[in-house]
Amino acid sequence: LKQSDVAKGADTAQALAGSEESIAVVWLENDLCSQGIRWGFLSKAKELGLKVLKDVKLDVGAIAECANTLRELNADTVILMLPEETAKRLWEAAAEMRYEPRVLIVYVLE
Repeated sequence: LKQSDVAKGADTAQALAGSEESIAVVWLENDLCSQGIRWGFLSKAKELGLKVLKDVKLDVGAIAECANTLRELNADTVILMLPEETAKRLWEAAAEMRYEPRVLIVYVLE
């Protein structure tokens, strides 16, 4: 994992420090950048006591299922670490299910 990716995740957690909001994290298992950001975020979030509801590994063949999981969680904040087209498809599916978090953070992967 690249240290810069891990640092991005940790910085995001630090930016949310003190928040009482619930958080969901969506990432791709086969992408090292996504893994690094996820690892940095979750490590720092645990240290800070952030309320992470779920760490969701996205199967790109199951966009609707992931959107439904997010809707059911009803997290206040969602962090996506996905390629642009995948993030767009996921968010369109979530919107169709009438789910919209208060805060959406997107790391667009190449």
